[in-house]
Amino acid sequence: MKKTLIAFAATAAAGAACAGNGVPAVGLNMFGVLDATLAYGSASGGSHRVQLTNSGFNSSRLGFRGSEDLGGGLSASFWLEMGVNPDDGTGVASSTNNQQAAGGASAGSLTFNRASWVSLNGDWGSLRLGRDYTPTFTLMAGYDPFTVNGAGTTLAFTGFSIRRATAQGPYPASTSTSPGVAFPGGPVATRARASNSIGYMTGDNLGGFYGWAQYYLGENAQDGAATEDDGSGYNARFGYAAGPVDVSAAYGKTKYALLGDFRTWDVGGTWKLGNLQLNAEYVSDRAGGTTLTGGIGPAPLDGKGWMVGGSYVAGPGLVRFSYSGYKVDLGSGPVSRKAAIGYVYYLSKRTAVYTTYAHLWNRNGATSTLNGSLVGAGLASSASNGLDFGLKHSF
Repeated sequence: MKKTLIAFAATAAAGAACAGNGVPAVGLNMFGVLDATLAYGSASGGSHRVQLTNSGFNSSRLGFRGSEDLGGGLSASFWLEMGVNPDDGTGVASSTNNQQAAGGASAGSLTFNRASWVSLNGDWGSLRLGRDYTPTFTLMAGYDPFTVNGAGTTLAFTGFSIRRATAQGPYPASTSTSPGVAFPGGPVATRARASNSIGYMTGDNLGGFYGWAQYYLGENAQDGAATEDDGSGYNARFGYAAGPVDVSAAYGKTKYALLGDFRTWDVGGTWKLGNLQLNAEYVSDRAGGTTLTGGIGPAPLDGKGWMVGGSYVAGPGLVRFSYSGYKVDLGSGPVSRKAAIGYVYYLSKRTAVYTTYAHLWNRNGATSTLNGSLVGAGLASSASNGLDFGLKHSF
């Protein structure tokens, strides 16, 4: 299990995102993924859209990694990784302090937005410092057959959207080009990664048990302001992986004055049966403030997501499938559900072509959509479709 966490960072492989402390190969390596996606999205009573986008199968990236043997069972390692958009040649913004600026834009733009850390490693585990995945994200992405990429991404991660009539906090009211505010999106900058983090990962000598604990800093001035602790928090994941089974649970909390402390609790697992792998996960989110950013309801606000699915290896191909949903405890209980199926054909170990189809249903006022489509005005409980075709090459 020693290199499975690193494998997740490099390839987003499902099912083993955080087992072990994982150390890059000795020396210096450059690596990357370029994934271009032709994506189609349509919504009932609204718009349809065709885009050449990216990362429908694996997240596009460019990175550098390496390690040094220090002797005595110790090593030092580093990882620098940036997101890239091969469709237009741009990079991806980041958050320097785990907080969002007005309008939802990222507060700062780091070159190595996906990861930038240095670590000390031994049989006892790894101590890692810098920007990194959050343990809760590695659970959600690792157990999703679509690894939170493309039209098939589990709703347990993305949540749902609902229209808002008036502006509140940094978010404007819904318009003809904005389907609504997402929960648990918006200001939760630590949903996938955290800057200024200090993390400890267990070693590989625990008989299949593994763990990862992380603390991160918002780095605000401690001046008595209500927002002085914004962006600070902690996150942890603990699990067991042996033979055909991998199960784990994770919990995280990030402090925000306006949103209120955001908490997420996740549990999931995979079970391999020959060429078939079955996946399942459950997510519970809570925004605990008295004024909910986005104006989608009074806080505290609770949301619950789930996913069941799996994959099947068929020769040089991989069939992926899932059924997921997300419901918010607000009014009539808006809920979105999604069914997805996809196929990946490997032309080589590093090159693959793929397609994914997903259908999404909304009920009780939800307005979630797929692949950039927008629901028609007033059609809150609607449906949408997403279709991806793509080419992925890794190096």
